[in-house]
Amino acid sequence: MGARFQQTFYSEKQGVIGVTIDDSSFSGTSQGFSLTSLEIAWRGDDGKERFSPIIGSECKFGMIINTSDLETFITDLITAQEGRFTVTVSTSNGITPETRWVGYITTDLTSIEDVPLSVGYVANITCVDGLGVLKGVQYSQTLTSPHTGKETFIEHILRCLNNLAFVNLYYGSNLLTLLKTACNWHETTWTYSSTKDPLANSRVSHSAFYHIDNKGNYKFKTCYEVLEAICTAWGARIVFSGDCFWFIQVNQMASPTAVNVVQYKSDGTAATGSNQDLRLENDQLNLTSSDLQRFSGGFFQFFAPLEKVTVDYNHIQSRNTLPGVNFKDGSPVSYTSVDTVDSGLATTRLNYSGQMRMTTDWQALTFQNFFVQFRIQVNVGSYYLNGGISGTSPEWTVINTDWFYVLSPIVVVEENTEVFSISFLTPPLPLGASGTVTFKPAIYKAFDMAGNELVIAPTLGDVDVSWELFNNYLEVLEDGTFDDQSDIFRFSATNDASASKTVQLSTVLGDGPNTVTPGHIEIYNDTTTTWVNSDAWRVGNSGTAKAFSQLLVNEIIKGQLTPVKRLTGFSYQNLNPPYKPLQPHNVIYWDSGNYVCQNMSWDLKRDIFSGDWFKLQSAAGYTEQAIQYLPENSDSGVPTTSGGGSAASGGGGGVSTGGSGGTQPAVQSVNVYSQEFLDTTSNALTVTQNSGVLPGNEAYIKVYQNGQKLLQSQWSVSGSVVTIDSTTHYDGSNYEIEFIIIG
Repeated sequence: MGARFQQTFYSEKQGVIGVTIDDSSFSGTSQGFSLTSLEIAWRGDDGKERFSPIIGSECKFGMIINTSDLETFITDLITAQEGRFTVTVSTSNGITPETRWVGYITTDLTSIEDVPLSVGYVANITCVDGLGVLKGVQYSQTLTSPHTGKETFIEHILRCLNNLAFVNLYYGSNLLTLLKTACNWHETTWTYSSTKDPLANSRVSHSAFYHIDNKGNYKFKTCYEVLEAICTAWGARIVFSGDCFWFIQVNQMASPTAVNVVQYKSDGTAATGSNQDLRLENDQLNLTSSDLQRFSGGFFQFFAPLEKVTVDYNHIQSRNTLPGVNFKDGSPVSYTSVDTVDSGLATTRLNYSGQMRMTTDWQALTFQNFFVQFRIQVNVGSYYLNGGISGTSPEWTVINTDWFYVLSPIVVVEENTEVFSISFLTPPLPLGASGTVTFKPAIYKAFDMAGNELVIAPTLGDVDVSWELFNNYLEVLEDGTFDDQSDIFRFSATNDASASKTVQLSTVLGDGPNTVTPGHIEIYNDTTTTWVNSDAWRVGNSGTAKAFSQLLVNEIIKGQLTPVKRLTGFSYQNLNPPYKPLQPHNVIYWDSGNYVCQNMSWDLKRDIFSGDWFKLQSAAGYTEQAIQYLPENSDSGVPTTSGGGSAASGGGGGVSTGGSGGTQPAVQSVNVYSQEFLDTTSNALTVTQNSGVLPGNEAYIKVYQNGQKLLQSQWSVSGSVVTIDSTTHYDGSNYEIEFIIIG
């Protein structure tokens, strides 16, 4: 890489500006060029208002093209791959230059005047800081394999940023700081220190940022989505400001004169946190001591007070550990889950449902009615499921030859295909049991009705059997029951005063509820030197500790209990020598308040800053609401679970079997039914499956409208009729009702 063009310019206030255009394919001597304009702009997502998680930036400049070398550059720019050209902008007090911005030139946002080269024309060039580029970068090890294990939040953030090409070019030597953090939420388990970075002392599994669909395909978040998820959960924002990226909790800037800032290089090397003053003062009555001078113009606007803040922590508890896996005639032999299972408080059970397609062909001379015995080995760590035998309750053992046995329905014709359902609920895992789940189904034996064992082909036998186990769903019930199984914890707080506006957020990161929840946060206990689940957080080292997501709710609402003042369209001039520009990580102190950047632009040629800032404030007068436990696929707007639905409903009709009398497995009656109602005009759906008999426990009934699972509050049952709530139903809807009958 080489500097293809570089030049020094001066602002109207005699500030020194350096602009360098680097070309990864260039190795010659750099040349100068002329600018007509130069501006850097930062824009947040206005839909997120105060807590915009990602503030992207772009740099625009006008470049006079009046030589053949410059025109060749434009030609190369038009045909170059994205990322070839990068731009660095620096400022200086005339002695020491400081980088103020780095980014890519984007061809699709570049425009060129239709003027001959002999006259000279202007190329209007736009560059981006790369955060938007991360929307197209998958957060994974390869296109089809995930990152594994657990990493600190700092490691996750740096892993995302290191996907930017200019990071390797400018920061790869680890001489420069790539990331600065200002974060002040502390978990009560670790030893508190004001210079400790919570992001480096807490970690989360990579499984929080991908899932496996019900066809077995990995679905990865992008690097942008990972950064957005982390920022949202921490009440923070990430922005390229000055010479690096900043990760800043918004409310941390309420005390901007002594902010603990920790610096990281691209490889994660950290510098000890230090207190920094991130405030620039605007004192119109005493400009000699003011950092900024405000120009006339602009408006005072306000964010409306909040009535309620809701954060849905989607901890993806209901998930399929056999996603998209089909077993056909013993291939694959077994499947081991990606996720791990932990016994917790000895309440964790496994619930399985699947469908078996069995095709048989009688080979012996005289046909007899018969049945086939299958067996499934379920293994968690060093424990194996044993059961399905008459008179024997299922149990976990440490014997690796133990299996769970099931029987097919009785075959009554010589050539036959049977499709039947299999389901079972294991006893709780023993305390201390943990590990991945291995599931291994196999055909075992066949018997006639007198109990005589039959010989199964491919050898010269009595019967030929082929089989396929599909629609497999193996669900982990951490609390041991379907009723307690939830995918969402809803945290909320309400304004004690009159207000009308609500904020609703969802996150995949939070406390627990257990050690195998994909997005559960672990913190480093420096006393025991171990990683443990987090459960008690607070700002700094004072106040009552809260659940992680509840702390987020409180931090949002307490800053907007009353209208929040905004400075909209305000413009400033920098007065502070040596050159100290206003940047988006800075706070403006004015009229006894600290104002945080929402969006801004910096005209470097005129040395003027314009944009919107809002006032940081904090007040009491809100009420925490009780945590709600919501089922999967609820109305919260969060993603559905990775497995696609609870195994309590399995799918398809049929009987799952355990065994018959004698020494063979005993037959259990477990019926799973599904009935569709297409293009409906009535909200009353009459079930005819199972002669219209529905289970008394509504937890064993699931209702879907156009593929979306409805909450139990959106429908009711009376006899064999399921009635959809009138506010939910509309004519033309397609419904599917699934239910399970056990007994």
